Order: sequence, then structure tokens, then C-alpha cells
Amino acid sequence: MVENLWSYASRPGADERPDARPAPPVDLPRAPRPKSKLSGASKDGGKSAAVPLGPAAQLFRRFGFGHRPGDLEALRAVGTGLEALRGTFVDSQITAPSEDPEVERRLARLSGRLEQASPSDRLRVTTLLRRAHGRAQLREKTVAVWHEVLAGAGSNPTVPDAALDRRLRRRAFGPLRRLAPARDLTPSAAARWLADRVAAPEGDLGVRIGASGSTVADALGRLVEAPQILPLRRPLDAVLAAARALDVDLAERIARSGIAEVLRRLEAIGQPILSGSSAATALGREGAWATTASRAAQWRFLTWLMADSSAVTVGEAVRAATSLDALTDAWARQLFDRPATERELAAVRPLGRGALGTSGVERRLPIGVALAMSPAFLDV
Repeated sequence: MVENLWSYASRPGADERPDARPAPPVDLPRAPRPKSKLSGASKDGGKSAAVPLGPAAQLFRRFGFGHRPGDLEALRAVGTGLEALRGTFVDSQITAPSEDPEVERRLARLSGRLEQASPSDRLRVTTLLRRAHGRAQLREKTVAVWHEVLAGAGSNPTVPDAALDRRLRRRAFGPLRRLAPARDLTPSAAARWLADRVAAPEGDLGVRIGASGSTVADALGRLVEAPQILPLRRPLDAVLAAARALDVDLAERIARSGIAEVLRRLEAIGQPILSGSSAATALGREGAWATTASRAAQWRFLTWLMADSSAVTVGEAVRAATSLDALTDAWARQLFDRPATERELAAVRPLGRGALGTSGVERRLPIGVALAMSPAFLDV
């Protein structure tokens, strides 16, 4: 039986006890490994599989770390067709400045803690804030891929450091051949890494986009246009996407709890923030998703992150919902960029007792956590 989500989420410091057990994830249907399209649901209309995110939200998830409030509306302002969304997204992201004033402001708030942290922890926190709050999401995802390339198995793996990170950021959208020699890769092999970590298209697209001496920007443009995609099961990315969709102030959480505590909770998820920085806990894409420990760690972190409702941006529709179904639908629209499905509504109903029993948002937040832990959000 599913443990009562509300009692778990509302217990002060519940997950601080060594014997504390998180509420299990909502039993929503798993997305299958076969093909799914960027622009729509499965062939049977979503009856047997998780309905994917809306196309605008999928672009932000696959080619970044998710959307923030206002991102989807701004993207759709130029048109609602998928082609318009793709072109606008790539153009706006490739031309976005690498230095983000909002990220710098949050880093400045943590200057005291960062000065006391080790160089590796400082780089991981900086990376986290860029992914969680930055606007240049395509650059962040691309830099993350190149960190994985350089730290991958081989005769000369590279440990991430600040100097390497700066070089990768400068070259993020440049010629593939400039990045490939760092690991003795051909441009087509580097493109295959990019394709697998960003879009996982079927076939040899990774080889073809790297064979012509293209730039990373060209390769990303072709990956965005790839019609067939497979689920990317990357648990830390999903947690960051939930934090972005809820506009959680991660810097405030770090300021309150400390760098070591936040990193400890994140590392338990199983996907390292930077490849090479925590190699012992690194799991493959499938492995990290499949382990019970990783899913429990995701659940714990999201619940802990959202414990302070003042640090979460809750949409007006979530606040105004007067029924559980309306509340679930409002959360689905904020997280998924689409209405809630019948299966999602049915799965949440048994957990929803008391969700509307207060005028505040505290007891409405766990519904958002439950949906953020569903395959529709995790298996993007």
C-alpha cells in the first residue's frame, strides 16, 4: 500500500532520521522504450503509455534542463507550430549570452559559502545554479555533454575543473573537430556522444551530423529536427527540471542548509552533477532510473526542496483550484505544458485527501511532487 503522502510530506525533518522512509512514487504508467514523437503522444493516443510533455516543454527538457514560468509563453508567442517552436528555440538559445545576471546575483548571495568550499564543490554549485536558474539552457546541456565526453572511459579521462569548464563554455557551439581531439574522437564520434546524451535519436544520425565537419550549433539544429526520439532517463536532470518548472530558489536552499548538505542529497540520486566529480556513484542512464534508491532519493530531494512553500512559484491555477482534479490538472499544465490525463487524475486521487483543506499552498505542493515523479516527466 502507498504510504500517506501528506503525512510524510508535512512531518518536520522527517527525512533527517536515519530510519525515515519516503513515500513511494505514484504508480503512474511507465513510458515504453519504443519510439515516441517529439510532437505528440503514442500511437494509441496515450492509453498504454505516459503522454509526453507538450512540444515546447519537451524542447526545454531535451535541449536544456527544463522550462521556467514564462519560458513557454515567450516561446509560443512566435507561433504554435512545431517548426516555429524549433527554429525560435535554437536561435534564441544559441545567441543567448553565456553570462547570466540572475545566476551571478544568486552566486553573489553565496559568496561566503563558496569561498570556504573546495574547488570541486564550488564548480558543482556554480553548475547547479546555472542549470537551475540560467537562461542559456542549450549551452548548459551542451557543456554537460562535453564534460561527460572528457570524463568517459578511456586512457586519459579528464577530471572537471574550473579552467576546463570555462574552455568548454567558450567552445560549446563551435566546430566539432575542436572538441573531438581532447578524447581522440573523430567529429562523428563526438556528434554521436552529443546525440545520445541530448536527443537519443534512432539510427546513425550522430555519425551523419558529424561527418560533414559541422559545428555543434549545426548538429544541435539537426537533433532538434530529429523526428524519432527515445526516452532519456536521467534522474538528476528530471529533479532540476521540476525545480525550474516550480521556480524553486535553489540558492536560498543552499544558503540555509549549506553546500555539503545539498550536494549530499543530490549525489544520492545517482547521476553526478559533473562526470568525474563523483565517479563512484555514477550510474548509466538506465541504471540510475531503475534503482529504488535513486527514485527514493529523487522523492526525498523534491519533497525537501519544496518544504518551504515561500521558495516555490505556484501558478494561480494551482492556488485557485477548488477540486482535486482541477488541482492535478493545474499542476500538469505547469509541469507538463498539457492537461492531466485520465490515468494521472485517477492515480493521484487516492493520495489527495486533505489537499484542498487549507487556503495555503503547503498541502497542494505534494501533488506537484507526485506528478514530477511520474514517467511523463522523468522519461523525457
